[in-house]
Amino acid sequence: MLAKLTEPARPDAAYISAREALIPIAEKYADKHCGKRGPKDNKKELEKWYNSWSRTFHRKMDQLYIEFMARKDTCPTCGRKYESS
Repeated sequence: MLAKLTEPARPDAAYISAREALIPIAEKYADKHCGKRGPKDNKKELEKWYNSWSRTFHRKMDQLYIEFMARKDTCPTCGRKYESS
């Protein structure tokens, strides 16, 4: 017998808004540590740069969100109060 498929859980609007507010901060951090652009003439080096930039960006996003949720008070970029739905 086949298992019944359920609809995947969707993140709430507050979560999406909080994560999106952190994107510019994480982008700036990754740009500073990895450079804004990778080498254009070397495909292997470009891929290496891309992997490094992506890893740095996502780690910073996770760190920022963890710190944000620990405070649960205001958005780090706009200063609005965090509201859970």
